[in-house]
Amino acid sequence: MHAQINRPLVILVAVLGHACMAPPAKNPTTASASAAPIKVASVVAATESLPRLIALTGTLKASAESSVAANANGQISRTFVERGSVVAKGAPLVTLDRRMALLSAAEARANLEGIRLQKELADSACERNQRLFKRHIITAEEFEKTNSTCKVQKQSLAAAESRQRQATVSLADATVRAPFAGVVVERFVNVGEYVTANTKIIELVQNDPVRIELVAGELDAAAVHVGQAVTFEVKAMAGKTFTATVRYVAPALREATRDLVFEAVTANADGSLKPGMFATAWLEAGTESTVMVPQTALWKSGETVRAFVIKNGHLEERVVHVARELGGRAAVRAGIVAGDRIVSDASKQLKDGLAVIE
Repeated sequence: MHAQINRPLVILVAVLGHACMAPPAKNPTTASASAAPIKVASVVAATESLPRLIALTGTLKASAESSVAANANGQISRTFVERGSVVAKGAPLVTLDRRMALLSAAEARANLEGIRLQKELADSACERNQRLFKRHIITAEEFEKTNSTCKVQKQSLAAAESRQRQATVSLADATVRAPFAGVVVERFVNVGEYVTANTKIIELVQNDPVRIELVAGELDAAAVHVGQAVTFEVKAMAGKTFTATVRYVAPALREATRDLVFEAVTANADGSLKPGMFATAWLEAGTESTVMVPQTALWKSGETVRAFVIKNGHLEERVVHVARELGGRAAVRAGIVAGDRIVSDASKQLKDGLAVIE
């Protein structure tokens, strides 16, 4: 009697035997390593002589700033400006009550006219007595008496003219005027308030042109001189570059910090630059040899800039420090040296170690 064969067991054995004879699966890592090289375009990094730029920081300042004060006592009768008002030099800012000043000016004019008439009469008498004295008609004593009167009248006239000028000044001081063209930052008084001489009336600034106050370290101080061009940017207008000219340079370094303070000036006709803004600036100081590469050879990931150098047919990823960009090219401070062959069109698809052909 033959033994019965278990069919499910036979099928399982057959399947296992087939699996053992099947070729091994390919290792993904091995397949990637043996991938065919990809074709890339390359360029050789070279050095060029470029202006050396000193990086600076500074603050924008008004070219003139003044706390305009009253020069007389009185009650404010009228105001002409508000915060932000643009005024010309000599424009009225506020007016004080002028009634007393007008009366004083009128009195001074009247007194002056009266004394002028008295002097004219005295001068006529002196001329007449001069002739009589020469003809020996009057005595020397009479002549000196009349001549003294003429001298007194001359002094009285000078005093009256001085009082009249003072009255005119007092009348003019009743109107507080702008000492220079500018913009009103703040008005501190209102109609009806009583002010005295030296009371602060208006805060006025002139922001065209505008100054940028900069500080250079001791090593760079010798490179700063009047007439140099300074380029700068402000955070409020990112991407926009302004140009200023060095106008004022301190005669000595600050002893405590060993640095040099200087100022550059730039036009600001539209008023877009505001005093108090923080600025990042660059000052040209001679030339330096710099490695230059195409901007297309660099790609940015977050705040990190990378490039790919070709070494022995493979890519070598480098982190690059870019000093500045110049019309489609970049000046590289670190990461690439002259003579390096780099991929001219970098992208994030390229990887470190990847085989390439040019």
